[in-house]
Amino acid sequence: MAKNLAKFKSQLKTRECLVQAIYQLNLSETSLEELCEQFFKENRPDKMDFNYFKKSLESLLPNLNQLNQTIEKNTENPKDLNQMDKAIIQFGLNEISMGTLDKPVIIDEAIRLAHKFSSPNAYKLINAFLDKV
Repeated sequence: MAKNLAKFKSQLKTRECLVQAIYQLNLSETSLEELCEQFFKENRPDKMDFNYFKKSLESLLPNLNQLNQTIEKNTENPKDLNQMDKAIIQFGLNEISMGTLDKPVIIDEAIRLAHKFSSPNAYKLINAFLDKV
């Protein structure tokens, strides 16, 4: 049975933008204000939940080093992890720590994001990683 995600378009788009913002953070020093301004200009308020986007980044930024340590500790070769997979894992870990959604829902969403943004088999690594932490 196919999932009907149509009624969750805003949340899905917001999470896609969050992963893209985290990816951007990993590649360059960008402030929260710059990220929010950029994504708010590029997206319409009816398509994205700006409050959730900002709240999620605000919780992620001060914990980024801790999230990276968790990734390094639980990955065989952390340097072999591509940047998009790392961003999706950081997103998932942050969502788990925020506690707004159940862990299986977060893992399912991380898998969906991996299918959309990463290599064909990346979802397996992301699923296994988030399931064991």
